[in-house]
Amino acid sequence: MSTTFYVVTDKLSTNPELSSNGGDYTEGRTVAVRNGWPTGVRYWTSWDGGFCNLCGRYEPFDCNCSNVLDDRDWHGWEAGELLTGRDHEIALARLANGGFTLV
Repeated sequence: MSTTFYVVTDKLSTNPELSSNGGDYTEGRTVAVRNGWPTGVRYWTSWDGGFCNLCGRYEPFDCNCSNVLDDRDWHGWEAGELLTGRDHEIALARLANGGFTLV
């Protein structure tokens, strides 16, 4: 069985000058899918600072990574961008190394 990955952008920065360290960040999720069902999620942001990829919280020193996944974590994955090539390989490595919160 192969795992596919879909990128879902939840929020686009409206001010690119502030998109990496000014408060107007692009945010989203990469959803791992196996056999047509979401099995894991990894959060991401354009911020250069502390952010937890497992629970989606800023300031990871505040994070306990006890994210309980629900429908909002999967919402919209079918319309997301399918990762291929090198991006797919990177996502597979992250999944293998515990970089996704799993169901």
